[in-house]
Amino acid sequence: MAWAQCAAIAGDETGRLYGVARSDVHPGTFAVWVADVYPDALKTTDAQEAAVLLNDVPVTQVVQTVPAIDFDVTAAAASADGHQLLLVGATRQEDAAPVLALVDLYGSQPAAAAAAGASSSSHPAAKQRVASLLHVHRGLYSERPSMRILKAAWHPSSPSHFAALSSDNRWRLYHTSRLSEAEQTFALRLPGIQQSVGLRRGAAFGATAASSSSGGSGGLPPRLTSFAFGPPSSGWASLAVLFLASNGGVYVLCPVAPFGMRVAAGALQRLLDGSSDSTAHAWLLAAFLSVLSHESEAVSARPHMLETAEPALQGPLNSGAESLKQRALRSVACTLALSTGASSGLAGLSLNPASGSGQGSGFSVVATGFSNGSVYAHALELGQVLPVWLDGAPQCAYDKKGEVAAVRYEVEAVPCAPAAAGLAPVTEESQQQPGTHSAAAAAGSLVSPLLLLDVLKINLHSPAAAAGTSDWEVEDDADSAGGSATDSDEESDAGYDPSAARGGFGSSSSRQRNGSSSRGGGLMLGGLGLGSDDDDAAEDLEDQQLLQLTKVTLHAAPELPGRFWACHDQGCWGINIRWLQQLAARLDDAAAAANGAALGQLQLQLQLQQQQQQQLAAPVLQELLVSGSAVVSSCVVGNALLGSGCVVLEAAPGQQQQHGSGGSAIVPAAAAAGSGSGGCLTFLRPRPAGVLGDGVLGGLGEGAGEGEGLGLGELVLSPEEVDAKGRMEDFYADICRGPRRLPAPQRPPNLSQLTPADPAGLQYLNDVASWLLRTHVEFANGAHADLTERARQLHDESHEQTAAIAALRELAAAAAHRQEAIAGRLARLGSVADTLAERSSLLAGLHWSLPRPSSAAEQQMDKQLEVWEQRRDQLRASWRALQARLEAYTAAAQQQQQQAAAATPMRPAGSSTLGFGTPVSGGYGSSFGGYSSPLLQQQTPASAGAGRSPFLGVPALASNRARDRRQVTKPPQGLVNPAKLQQLKEMLAAQNDVITAAREKLTGLFDEVEAYRLEHPEVQLPGRLRSSRVVV
Repeated sequence: MAWAQCAAIAGDETGRLYGVARSDVHPGTFAVWVADVYPDALKTTDAQEAAVLLNDVPVTQVVQTVPAIDFDVTAAAASADGHQLLLVGATRQEDAAPVLALVDLYGSQPAAAAAAGASSSSHPAAKQRVASLLHVHRGLYSERPSMRILKAAWHPSSPSHFAALSSDNRWRLYHTSRLSEAEQTFALRLPGIQQSVGLRRGAAFGATAASSSSGGSGGLPPRLTSFAFGPPSSGWASLAVLFLASNGGVYVLCPVAPFGMRVAAGALQRLLDGSSDSTAHAWLLAAFLSVLSHESEAVSARPHMLETAEPALQGPLNSGAESLKQRALRSVACTLALSTGASSGLAGLSLNPASGSGQGSGFSVVATGFSNGSVYAHALELGQVLPVWLDGAPQCAYDKKGEVAAVRYEVEAVPCAPAAAGLAPVTEESQQQPGTHSAAAAAGSLVSPLLLLDVLKINLHSPAAAAGTSDWEVEDDADSAGGSATDSDEESDAGYDPSAARGGFGSSSSRQRNGSSSRGGGLMLGGLGLGSDDDDAAEDLEDQQLLQLTKVTLHAAPELPGRFWACHDQGCWGINIRWLQQLAARLDDAAAAANGAALGQLQLQLQLQQQQQQQLAAPVLQELLVSGSAVVSSCVVGNALLGSGCVVLEAAPGQQQQHGSGGSAIVPAAAAAGSGSGGCLTFLRPRPAGVLGDGVLGGLGEGAGEGEGLGLGELVLSPEEVDAKGRMEDFYADICRGPRRLPAPQRPPNLSQLTPADPAGLQYLNDVASWLLRTHVEFANGAHADLTERARQLHDESHEQTAAIAALRELAAAAAHRQEAIAGRLARLGSVADTLAERSSLLAGLHWSLPRPSSAAEQQMDKQLEVWEQRRDQLRASWRALQARLEAYTAAAQQQQQQAAAATPMRPAGSSTLGFGTPVSGGYGSSFGGYSSPLLQQQTPASAGAGRSPFLGVPALASNRARDRRQVTKPPQGLVNPAKLQQLKEMLAAQNDVITAAREKLTGLFDEVEAYRLEHPEVQLPGRLRSSRVVV
């Protein structure tokens, strides 16, 4: 596959590789090739290889664009999902203008038949598609021919946003749906750069600091060359952007939130709760107002700005370190990469109100690379990344709805030492106070947010250096790993020990080739853009010299913390920073020893600097690829879950490193590629930890000592792996040592003239045989015996392992059978439980539907009622007998009266007769004993109105005639028998006494019943006993 036609390559997280190659349909333009390299890249893991050629990987899609890509492409960047491809380049006119374009791969359509057939000769199996090409901010870049786009990258937390850094120190953030202008623009003013308009007093302080750091060399002022987004975390670091200046200074801009970016609501709430700065609190509410509603787990950033405040550019973070160069002329910082490891124990804690951060302490490796091959590894504590604000009024553009559409900030650099040391930021008012500069300088001398721990030097394999000639030296005293006496003093002040710097990996001296071609879209392409229209002739001359420097690009491995690939014009190196996890654990120990709040972040860092730095694991620098041709482009393919690798594209056939277990050998690339034509496409991936011990990724640099040649896998070997490796080395030590190195027999001078029959020749033959017997034959015999014995042991062990496997299978089958039995029992138990529950429900329903049983009190009352009913029946019987007797007596009396009335003549009115016609006066009834009973005279109103007796059911004893007869005042003499009358009177009196006693007894009984009811209100009496009126 003719990968040499590609001008740039890019990779996404799904394992696809994108190449911008010359089009077969439209000559003079470019097309986009899409290839799935991950199946072939997995061979590096299966074959335990560090590199594999991808020349034979087929192209699955060829995408033509409308309009065509008619400009020179120098760099490309694919989104994480591969839906869009970002292109960086320049027009082909004499005054080349920068171009930033976007290819919509997700919206591509199948190409027409004519277009598909035109390119079938190059890629017959590839699908031909057509996609739209969208120019980004064309009105700006087309009118600025002196501008260069230094770097363009996609935002890791917002798939729809990408950013571009231009040579005018403008960092622009774009949204894919609105490409005509930048969503947010940050005009970054570094210290030492004088602005003709809009100069603030805050910049003067930065300029003073910059002038002191530049050392008055008279060189170019520092300018931004690269940037990197902050690591995804739960604090302010995820809203930060790191910038690299040409002198090696690292700056941070915080906070930056793309419009529409999704952020976890819990993380924002922790930032709100832990933020003591009113400006930061106001910015959080302006950008993420919906976090207060607690309606969702993620919150989208709204179009926002603060009318009176702007974020400040903090830095340089590495002030006082060797990585901040005193002279930025012969070596320029050109690349920046960031790798974040697992959070330490402090990272899981709640917010720290004392520091005002939104998270605990985690660490990242910030690696900066220079054009002379120097790589500096810094430790950045994420808890120290805090927002800093300056007074300002950002410019804003509104859309038709009146919402914020675009914001432009004028960002000035402020020293980071006050914020890192826990001091108040320098404001405009505090600058006028005496002692402000000295206080900030003192804080800067105490602590730096970036702690430089490692200095590495890679061999650039310059052809001019190999020939021993060059126009000028790249390496000087300021750029060397050891440093001069002046550098040592400055490093000691910063808490960094030069003797502890583990540099020197690779070549100790490096010369730069002269007249290298421009390519790569960065420094090689005039990527710094230092030759602007505003510079004078001297600066233009320095720009031309800087353009000849080699470009070094750092790529971070997403799944391996502390792993980097350093790609340059002639090859690629692997870097393993092994102290990342160790540093986080050490900070946890320091925090625990200091009892948390008793020792702040500043003291923790100072204590960390004072510890023995030799205890930190040394870095490993290994050369992965040496190319005889020029490296065109490089990119990272893959993600943290699937694994990743670095793909390197070489321009033309040349020489390439052939990797093998026996070392490294330089072989022609065409031989290594087989039948491949054009440039070589190589996939580089670190081999698994612990494979082959030292030199996992290839040979170390020439300047590395024997004690420094540590393999990449030794840091992460488990104790079991170390023990197994030791056993293997002990067992095969004699075999690996080889035959004994005995001196060979001295060869006779006339050996060619001697014959076996000659004594001298026979003696020499015997000596040689004896030497072979004592060396190689003895070694071969012993090795054969050892290996045979080992083979027998392995055979026996294999039988034991087979038996163990069979036993485990039987055990697994028994366990499975037991599991099925237990499952059956559980099913039966479940059925029984359901049946019991159903029966319990039925019994409960029956219980509550049936009447309630009588209580003990109710049962006792029923017995008493039975006794009372018997007594009542007896009284009724007695009363009926008495009533019968009274009725009989009354009937007899009436009969006698009728007989007497029949025999008695008519009496006058008003009188009555009794007996045999004798008149009876009205007072006779009262004087007559038989009719003057009190019981007979006691009548109730009801009985009186009804004309009845007060006794139950007894009619009145006297009729009207009887009442008339009772009017007789004196009974007639001789008509009534006195004896019988007296007897009747006595009998009626006795009955009256009985009735009175019975009435009293009934009254007492009913009083007892009423008292019992009052004592036991729950007792319900029968209806016949509920009335208090009792008549007998």
